[in-house]
Amino acid sequence: MTNAGDISIGDAARINAKTAGGSITSRHVRGPFQGHTESGDIRLDSAAAWVEASTGAGNIVVHLVPENIDGDLHMDLQAGIGDVTVYVPARLKATIDATVQRPAFLAQQIISDFPMSGIAPGRPVQGLIPNNRFYSPTHSQSLLNGGGNKITLRTSLGKITIRRQ
Repeated sequence: MTNAGDISIGDAARINAKTAGGSITSRHVRGPFQGHTESGDIRLDSAAAWVEASTGAGNIVVHLVPENIDGDLHMDLQAGIGDVTVYVPARLKATIDATVQRPAFLAQQIISDFPMSGIAPGRPVQGLIPNNRFYSPTHSQSLLNGGGNKITLRTSLGKITIRRQ
């Protein structure tokens, strides 16, 4: 934990990292990852287990490279102001739930290599910025290989990208 500064971890069995102002990066985490920064990016080049990450202002990039494809691989990634990008194995069994709270006008805010089904506005999805009458959240879901591990992706101001690896 640091109040102001970056956290950089090479290879770790598990990570629980927090910083008020700085980025969190890891080359390889073999076990669970929990990370939060108020202002900074979070980047995991190789995550082998579940990931819970949030940033107030910054981007999140996670490459899921599981050692056990049938293990607990849930993800909860939330950015207040910033983009969320996730790379997942094509054979992963997952249920993806993606929401952009404040989509930019006429811009595609959820980009996926997998088929996604849009959810009609009106279902309240609470992000880091409250809903109001001028904006409708963009909300999409997908079942990968029949569904399974819950992957929750949220950003209030930004875009979400889901890539097959």
